[in-house]
Amino acid sequence: MAPPSKDTALRLLACLVSGVALVHISAPVNLHWLHWFAFVPMFWAMRPGQGRRNAWMAWAGGWLAIFWLYYWLIETIIRFSNLPWVLALLIHLLFATAFSINYPLVFGTVRWLRRRIGAGWVVATPVLLVATEKLFPSLFPYYHGVSQYRFPPTWQLASVLGVMGLTFLIFLVNCTLTEALWRRSEGRRQPWGLHAVIAALFVGNIAWGTWRHGAIEAQLAEAPVVKAALLQHDVTMEVRLRTSALQALQTWLIATREVLEEEPDLVVWPEGSTSFNPHGEKVAKALSNRSPRQFFETLAKGGDFDLLVGGGTAEVGENGEITGYNSCYLFSREGKLADRYDKMVPLPFGEYIPFGDTFPWIRRMIRGPGNFRAGERPTVFDGTAADGTAYTFSVPICYEAILESAMWDLFEGERDSPVDLFVNITNDAWFGDTASPHQHAMLTTIQAIQFGRPMLRIAYTGICWVVEPHGDILFETTPFTDHRSVRPIRMATVPTLYVAGGWMFPWLCVLGSIGVFAIARRRGDDGPLAPPTSGEAPPESVAPGSVTPGGESA
Repeated sequence: MAPPSKDTALRLLACLVSGVALVHISAPVNLHWLHWFAFVPMFWAMRPGQGRRNAWMAWAGGWLAIFWLYYWLIETIIRFSNLPWVLALLIHLLFATAFSINYPLVFGTVRWLRRRIGAGWVVATPVLLVATEKLFPSLFPYYHGVSQYRFPPTWQLASVLGVMGLTFLIFLVNCTLTEALWRRSEGRRQPWGLHAVIAALFVGNIAWGTWRHGAIEAQLAEAPVVKAALLQHDVTMEVRLRTSALQALQTWLIATREVLEEEPDLVVWPEGSTSFNPHGEKVAKALSNRSPRQFFETLAKGGDFDLLVGGGTAEVGENGEITGYNSCYLFSREGKLADRYDKMVPLPFGEYIPFGDTFPWIRRMIRGPGNFRAGERPTVFDGTAADGTAYTFSVPICYEAILESAMWDLFEGERDSPVDLFVNITNDAWFGDTASPHQHAMLTTIQAIQFGRPMLRIAYTGICWVVEPHGDILFETTPFTDHRSVRPIRMATVPTLYVAGGWMFPWLCVLGSIGVFAIARRRGDDGPLAPPTSGEAPPESVAPGSVTPGGESA
């Protein structure tokens, strides 16, 4: 077999460079500015008339990005289950292979589209990319647009079209730069009108985002304040699993007492902070002859704060069968158990094993994951600040805070009006000292700006912070550090165009992608950038980057 040509090696390297760039664009590195041209190398590597080769090269770049971004899965699989390192690596290899398939689907078609619809591919390709982000299933969703979460001027667009609106704009800019590069190599005239329109969109978005951020900041300055306690531990899962239920309870009790002088309105103990059934009525000697419910009610009343406790629920049925839920409970400052929320979307392979009930042998083979059931009610909690400010909030637990459908349910809740605040509780110690806690936290910021609501995030260990309705991140902690403080949450709710209808944008891109392919197929190979059919060199002798004669394959 002949060795790959120099051009093939350079093209493959270009695709891999784009894959590596995406890893550094994402958290925790957060080189958000790089995203606006990071995929130009991968686009440059796409050659006319080589659809299949383009596809596998794009797949290689995308595979590297997914493998590297989600490398923490290996460690998490080992910690969650009894599977050995080799099998965990194999699972991750399969994961990267499956969840990078959108790269060949999108990048493999760009030259075919360009030949048939000309410079229109610059718009068509971002449409296709958004459609794949919307439709392609993912255990852990990733949206390209989220890279802008730490840069408020560009991030404001997420309040209009959602995070995928930013995905569209990012790739619109990448495609425009690529078209300019291709035109230059071909000696063709630049489409200056198209370049000007897209440059205006880019600059206009920054100008509008700067204005919107300032306008909402002024609104937040006048908003009522709820003082929330940010409590975080530095323990690993290995240490936590060796800690008794009473010891774990005492560590959170000590952390709470350390902030009482600052008079918090809301104290949150994160996901899995207690192994006691918080609503349990059975008296326990370890709790000074009180039931868990009495213990938490006394704590909330004595501290004069609302107390949200993350803990499991075990319900015993009439036949003695135990049903488990990942839950949280609110104890009001009056000393009453107010309500409970059961997580509606348990984490696959972490909190339950898919098809485990149908095929019990799977649970016997893979030990470690729980057997939690899904809750059915998007509970809305009522909170009250010391100054009498009343507010409502819902509690996305862990993974739910990055899932679009779950967040819509928790935003609208079970009442007639949307909630005022999101309180995300999680335990990111499962992911170890990896990029995962940073990526997980990054994705939760989407909800605050899309829904125009503040978000309080409390992690057992991981990242705790407050995200404001215009996307600003306040009081950020780092994983595996002890933290105790009381921070203000400015309780402004901001109407967004995303809620009013901007959520439809990805679906419009799905329809648009169908239209793009219909138009491209109808135009055939005699599109606006089709070269002359006579007097041309054969494809293999054409310089890299030029347009080849004849048809292209997708």
